[in-house]
Amino acid sequence: MTLTDTITDIDAATAKGLLRYRAVTYVQFLRELNHTFSEAVTLASEHRWPDDGGCRYSPSTIETWWYSYSKHGFSSLLPQKRSDKGCIKAITDEEGSFVCKLAEMQPDLAVSEIRKKLCERRPGGSTPPSLPMLYTYLKARGLDYRARIKLRVGRSESANEDDDLLWMLEVLQGRMPLSQLAIDLNGSLREDAVQQLYQCVQDQPLRFRNHALAVLCQRKSIRKPIIENFLKVGVGYVDWVVPLYDQGGIGRITTCRHARPKKYEQQAYKDEVFAILHSPPSAHGINRTTWKRADMQKVMRAKGLPIGLAGISRIVRDAKYTFRKAKRVLTSNDPDYRQKLEEITNILRNLKSTEKVFSVDEYGPFVIKLQGGRCLVAPGEAKTVPQHQKSKGSVILTLILTRNDLG
Repeated sequence: MTLTDTITDIDAATAKGLLRYRAVTYVQFLRELNHTFSEAVTLASEHRWPDDGGCRYSPSTIETWWYSYSKHGFSSLLPQKRSDKGCIKAITDEEGSFVCKLAEMQPDLAVSEIRKKLCERRPGGSTPPSLPMLYTYLKARGLDYRARIKLRVGRSESANEDDDLLWMLEVLQGRMPLSQLAIDLNGSLREDAVQQLYQCVQDQPLRFRNHALAVLCQRKSIRKPIIENFLKVGVGYVDWVVPLYDQGGIGRITTCRHARPKKYEQQAYKDEVFAILHSPPSAHGINRTTWKRADMQKVMRAKGLPIGLAGISRIVRDAKYTFRKAKRVLTSNDPDYRQKLEEITNILRNLKSTEKVFSVDEYGPFVIKLQGGRCLVAPGEAKTVPQHQKSKGSVILTLILTRNDLG
């Protein structure tokens, strides 16, 4: 019978106390063998307790057992019962709703105060959830400390934000009188500048309209995040538009910033794209038979003309290039084909009106036999075509063309 079998006959608390006592006595035994206390605790943590089938314990745990036994004896090694045993510590759905509502309605309320109010709601004043549990519960629902600070600040600013949004909407829709707009800006802009910006908001395209409205809102001291969220633009948009207006006035924010032609409009880029397109990829060290845009982009960059994939596509489209199916044409393996073709072309080019040209061509011979295809058959019948057939004859078609004045 092993020690583990013996321990099972004792109550669980005493069994744990004996296990801890054995570890403590082992530490004492090692100290008597001239080991230091630290070495003894480390060696004890490397053993399995109570035997090879047991568990290992960390040095800090065994050290705690040692000091507890030294001060209070064997009773301190027995597991202590929980003081809150039997208490309901979990947060029910009803209590969770109460906690979240309390945190939203009173963002300044500390978590400890929320815990007290929750304790008051529990029957018989039972123990409420611990503070860490309550912190974790609120954080999981987006009501941690920082979120409640933002909620508190947002509530104080929500009224002003609603007024600002309504003001921007009236300006954008043209429902605000020009005189009222000048009064709201409180002299931060001249009357003619206010009129120009307001007119731009009403008549110009979306890009320029956003520029003008951003300037008007900034002069009214509306916060930048509110402006950028209303216009659906990125962070820093107001900081970019307002300095442009301060430098050049209304003309600076209502003109296109692209002074020079785009890359796909420049002749140097066009010529290079088509020069690459009309040369094989192998001539540029690319092991392919056809071009890809990415490969053309690499070659362009290597030649000092970097351009995007969209720019290459735009150049090809603007030149009216389209995809067409390749046609199969007749070719000749005659080594004198080119010379004979030039002689025929020369004759046709110098043909006089009193002269005629005859062209003879042959098609065939081809045999007459069954061919595969679609056929009308009865149910259960299968139409077949023999692979090897005896020819039923052959045909050669000869065509003679005569015409004059072909030049």
